[in-house]
Amino acid sequence: MKYLWLAAAVMAAGCGVAGVKPSAPASCGGAVAPSRLGAIHFLSPAVGVGLTTPTRRCSAMLAVSRDGGRHWATEGSGLPGAGRPEQLVATSTSRAWAVVGAGRLISTADGGANWTPDTPPSRAIALARSGRTLWMIECLGGSDSSCWSVLLRKSLPNGALTISSPKLAPKPTPELAFAGGRRVAISEGGNLVIISGRGRRFVTLSDPLWMGRPCQAGAFAAAGPSWWLLCLGGAAAGSSEKALLDTTDGGRIWTTASQVTSLTAPPSPGAITLEEPQAMAAAAPDRLWLAAENNLYQSADGGATWIRVPGPDLQGSPAAFDVLSATHAWLLAPGHGLWRTTDGRHWSAL
Repeated sequence: MKYLWLAAAVMAAGCGVAGVKPSAPASCGGAVAPSRLGAIHFLSPAVGVGLTTPTRRCSAMLAVSRDGGRHWATEGSGLPGAGRPEQLVATSTSRAWAVVGAGRLISTADGGANWTPDTPPSRAIALARSGRTLWMIECLGGSDSSCWSVLLRKSLPNGALTISSPKLAPKPTPELAFAGGRRVAISEGGNLVIISGRGRRFVTLSDPLWMGRPCQAGAFAAAGPSWWLLCLGGAAAGSSEKALLDTTDGGRIWTTASQVTSLTAPPSPGAITLEEPQAMAAAAPDRLWLAAENNLYQSADGGATWIRVPGPDLQGSPAAFDVLSATHAWLLAPGHGLWRTTDGRHWSAL
């Protein structure tokens, strides 16, 4: 009964309203460069779905690649309303869900020809897919920098949105990951919230201690039963003290995989970088990637040892990984470009 008010609001918002088909100038369609993309989701090593970023004269559009991300072509019509694409999940090149602008959730079932508002009462701040389930973190209220939220789920393609968590602590951007055994893990406001049993069970764990204080989590990643928290300490000039903590028992015991505890002393060889993180992803218990302020790093031993690899100089810009497997992954930095690995070790610009 505790969340009936929200369930009623979700049902009232509805997911089956009429599609919206705005007209986009013909010249806005066609081939687009990877740097024009604002969000991606790959379905196979070759086939990927993306959303272009809008320009002054062209709205965002669905784009499809069939060669691993090297070439992209728009399909369908422009997305309704203004706003940049934030996140995207897809089950095919025809059916996709996107978060755009200020947290609007929209979907298409016909390759972008029509877009349907699929919006809950408030705004979506995280979106992911696991098998045939769509997961979404919804902001219920608060400020942009501190938002109370809840996890919603829906069976794809046409299930109803249902609540799968208690009210989460305020945090601007909770991290959402799949933690093995059909579990969903959320890093939020000093806690890890573990949801299992298709949203029927949840456990809240306090973040572990690092250097005698609770971990200030800057990133969270999971690959099956292996989870990682990136804890941040003192920062200066684009660098920060940090530790990568890992657990394999559901968060009961954490160990330090790698750390740097001084901004002035040189880090030990192979230690995690001092650079500020922009994105982190795990593809397997021994395979992690970290996009930092100016370089790309990877680990082949569960985060204990890191090496710098050729990649983007993000200069503090946002970036996001899209991980298909331990060998195939992409790193998108909107406005900068798209990078790909096909062996889990070497990255190249597309």
